[in-house]
Amino acid sequence: VPYRSDGVSVRDDTFSRPPRASLRGDTSNGHLRTEFLELRAPDRFASSMRPLSLTAEYVTESRQQGDPAEWTTERTANVNETELVSHFPHVWGLLGPWTYRDFGADPLRAFDDIESVVARLPASFWTELEARRKVFENASTRNNSNFTQVLGNVSVAFHNSTQLPQTLLQKLESFPTERGAYGKTVWGVGYANVSAQAVHYDFQEAYVQSDNWKSEEFSPETGIGGGWAVGQFELKEDTLMLARCSDATMISPTGGMKLLPDIYDEARAIHTLHLKAGKHRIYVNFQQPFWCHLYTDSTAARVAITDVEHQDASSPFLILRDRVISDVVGTQFVSPHVGIPVLNAARHPLRVSRVEVSLGPKNLSAKVVNDSTIASGQTMIVHLKLSGSVVCEAAEGETQRHLNLSLTLYPDGANMAPAVVGFKARCWETAAQGFQVAYPDFDGSVQEMWVAPPNLTRFENRRCPDDGCPTMLSLHGAAVINSPNWGRNYEYEGEHADKTGFPYPAWLVEPTNRWKWGTDWEGQGLDNAVYAIEWVQAHLPGATCGSTAAEARAAGCGMDTDRILVTGHSMGGHGCFVYTTHFADRLLGAACAAAWTSFAVYAGSSSTQFLDQTRRSLNEFISSEHSADLLASNAHGVPMLVIYGSLDSNVPPPQTRYMARLVDSFSADRAAVTVEEVRGSEHWFTQNHPTLVNFIEDRLNPDSTKTLPLPELPLVFELMVTNPKTFGSRGLLRVMQLSDASMPGRLFVQRCTSANVTSSFCKDTMVEVNAKNDSFIPALVRAGAPRDPVWDVSTFNVKRFRIEWPTRMLPRNRSWPSALRIDGQLFTGFELNTTGHKHFCKAAVWGVCGGTEEGVQWELVSRGSPLVAAGPVHMAIRQHPVCIVHGTGADQAEVALSLANKMYFISRYAVPIIDANASLSNSWVGPDSCRDAHLLLVGGPVDNSWSEHFQCTSFPYMRFANSSSVQNTSFSLGGYSYSEDGTGVLALGPLPNGRLALLIHGVDSVGLVQAALNVPISAAKHGSDFTVFGPDSGWKGEGGNLASGYLNETWGFSSSSGWVEPEHATRALLRRPTMVDEFSTECPQLILQQERAVETSLEKSVASPLSFFASSIFAFGMFFALP
Repeated sequence: VPYRSDGVSVRDDTFSRPPRASLRGDTSNGHLRTEFLELRAPDRFASSMRPLSLTAEYVTESRQQGDPAEWTTERTANVNETELVSHFPHVWGLLGPWTYRDFGADPLRAFDDIESVVARLPASFWTELEARRKVFENASTRNNSNFTQVLGNVSVAFHNSTQLPQTLLQKLESFPTERGAYGKTVWGVGYANVSAQAVHYDFQEAYVQSDNWKSEEFSPETGIGGGWAVGQFELKEDTLMLARCSDATMISPTGGMKLLPDIYDEARAIHTLHLKAGKHRIYVNFQQPFWCHLYTDSTAARVAITDVEHQDASSPFLILRDRVISDVVGTQFVSPHVGIPVLNAARHPLRVSRVEVSLGPKNLSAKVVNDSTIASGQTMIVHLKLSGSVVCEAAEGETQRHLNLSLTLYPDGANMAPAVVGFKARCWETAAQGFQVAYPDFDGSVQEMWVAPPNLTRFENRRCPDDGCPTMLSLHGAAVINSPNWGRNYEYEGEHADKTGFPYPAWLVEPTNRWKWGTDWEGQGLDNAVYAIEWVQAHLPGATCGSTAAEARAAGCGMDTDRILVTGHSMGGHGCFVYTTHFADRLLGAACAAAWTSFAVYAGSSSTQFLDQTRRSLNEFISSEHSADLLASNAHGVPMLVIYGSLDSNVPPPQTRYMARLVDSFSADRAAVTVEEVRGSEHWFTQNHPTLVNFIEDRLNPDSTKTLPLPELPLVFELMVTNPKTFGSRGLLRVMQLSDASMPGRLFVQRCTSANVTSSFCKDTMVEVNAKNDSFIPALVRAGAPRDPVWDVSTFNVKRFRIEWPTRMLPRNRSWPSALRIDGQLFTGFELNTTGHKHFCKAAVWGVCGGTEEGVQWELVSRGSPLVAAGPVHMAIRQHPVCIVHGTGADQAEVALSLANKMYFISRYAVPIIDANASLSNSWVGPDSCRDAHLLLVGGPVDNSWSEHFQCTSFPYMRFANSSSVQNTSFSLGGYSYSEDGTGVLALGPLPNGRLALLIHGVDSVGLVQAALNVPISAAKHGSDFTVFGPDSGWKGEGGNLASGYLNETWGFSSSSGWVEPEHATRALLRRPTMVDEFSTECPQLILQQERAVETSLEKSVASPLSFFASSIFAFGMFFALP
């Protein structure tokens, strides 16, 4: 990319004459910086001009004349930018085998950590490995890397290749294991197969060679398992290293956090390490053949490790591959948002200060939207916005038109070289067949989705109904990328086929689960689907009848998000089930293909065996939020098709049939669900199967210009809710708060309709209704809409709920109640007006809360109120932006970095990291992107000033040490104190802005790391509102927890929904128990204030309709009384 030394870029218009002449003028002063070693002409010159390369002598001269403080001084000296220098050891010592039964648990930790074990190895161990390394590398050179021949040479030299000498083995430690002969581990030697990029090892062979066993004398399980691999490498000078590994890896000395593995080999979990000269040890916790790319930073290394061409090692920024940009329709990007994952290789934090369009249309410009600091070693998605029109051209021999675009990102550091990012955006003449859209998701990170506008030819007047066209939500399977391949899978041949466009009269929305693997459409993946619909409704990208969203809505291209057809395949089929059980009131239907119901049924339970069933259930309750089998009753009344291949070995047919049986059973209807088995088909089949097409057509078939009716409510239905913050309504009834957050809440509803009002069940209730004679009609009810005299509602574990009256006209065909009998108490007339803050609440009996000022105080303090977020812990990374604030304690900055990168890798988060020590102590909000964010606080009050500031506001149920005579990182919870090394805690609490704070704290760095490993970022992770991880958690997993549970409605400890144990461990405790008077005492007063506010809210609830009417007139704009 052409660039001048004075900081002014050479724009495209300077190439009106040949680039070479222009560049000669710009570089003749001898000040060309090292980041611009290669100058390329624009594409239109590519066929006739070669890149201009500058000599090393010229670069050296310009360095001498430039600023010595530039970024290149942080990099390894004397680097050949075209050379790939690997430090991956060729020979490894391996210890195992073990079975890893519990998440995050290492059996070795019951006795010691791997670094301590390795530190005790005799010098002869390393001497043996070094001797084998020399023979291995010499043989590799002679045999041209033929791995079999190389191992043969090693075997000849050392009698065998994989086993250490018996005299040495007798000096090495062994540990218990159920996978080893005699119940003991064994040490062996592994070798790197460079061509296969892997280290393979067979522990069974090690036993054979170590004790004269024969393989046929072993059971099949003996010797099978994972373990630890240890190797070492030496650096002759301080080195910036790039690392990407298949398994959890540690390189000492770099702290206690393991490097996040690139488990899908997608070149996204990449780490930068600034290592000192000398020997370094590398530890790999493997369960299979493993590999690791360890390169000295160079241009060649960056290209190899990121799989992104045109990297420039003179810039501190590495560009990763999952860049996001919208397609072009006509002459405009359908969305201006751009997302670029940038890895900061510098030692210090940097920002992208500005961006320029270095290759592209002259009138196209770009600006930085999020200017958050990128920590050293962090990958952050940089959010940009484009403006201006474009012109696309088709390359010779291609039918698909593209727009080639290059953006230059400038760091804010002095004399920092920029990084150049290339894009190849697809171009379409019209929007009819769909397009890719880049957009900011709920957390502000730029995600992508496929969108297609509705086929308006399906409507008589060529426009959507007044409420908008319905929504078709399509959820993809694992590893499916966002592209026309998936986006156009619904096109079909037939009566309504349209080869030039999307065939259905609905907006097609295909989000990505935030990555092609994502979180199984659970957690933040489900939020991604919800927010994608909201964003498309608000912006209407590619609408065919207006240049703005407002114009499109007015012209008949609006989008109706109260009428949704959900569909999906495989993992997306699971998402289809989950969405159906969460938002049944909004659904026209659900077509779920090759689907599974829950992770436990599909993959088996991952529960620990060290907890009793009661406490295990508390830990696992979080996963029930996405267990469609548990929630299947919520789908009663939703038209559903399940379709699968008869030969599916990926998701076996019984998985999909299981959900069909459950919904049929809850419906008391043997044919409630339509089941289609595609005979002879395996897992994949296109989404235009005739049965699928017929179902979608039936549910989306437009009825003249009227809004489609929603399915009729069943006479008997129920709603199960595990987390009120993530569930919608059923029959207009929406749960707001649970009595006990550790159990689901349930509403059981029986409608007394005009047809069955004479039944014995309804007759007695109608006598009471008629006696009160104060019914009402919501103003937004359509004329002639079905009105039921009364609904009988029975509740379980529900503290508050409301009737969620629609903000638009009540959907056609949707019944509503004139009266409710709730657990035997009758509510009629204005008591049903639950607009504003009003709702049904339960103290000793049910009443109506929120009609007075005192009655809404609960919303300011109560767990899960409309104004305050709710747990469990995974909610601290959901539905809103997230920021991480770390303290100054050991490994706290490293833990913050690891969490931010893990959140990017799994779900493409863009998480700012704040150093509490460097932030303004009186602000407590951080950058603009953190003002409305959840906060992950790494480190307790003694190390993190933010944790100290929010100590009482967010964690009043905890107490922290305030005496210099005890371990100052000690804490207490539920009446027990914890001060032993290796102890950590995750604790949830509210923030003043209504968001959540998640404290990640450890008595020492080992406890801190253990707590951080359990932040539930990935799918199928357990967690409650708080968990204390004891010193034994390192080897027992969840079985080593000392406390866990859910808080009550005032964020206090509840013995009915949580448990605590005294501090204990398998090894003797090193510290005396901390006394009660050595902990802070001011926070419990806050709990008393919050409890009083909630009590006041319930006391102000009014059961009398007359007094309630007097307190609620101000909110009755939507209602009027009937005589």
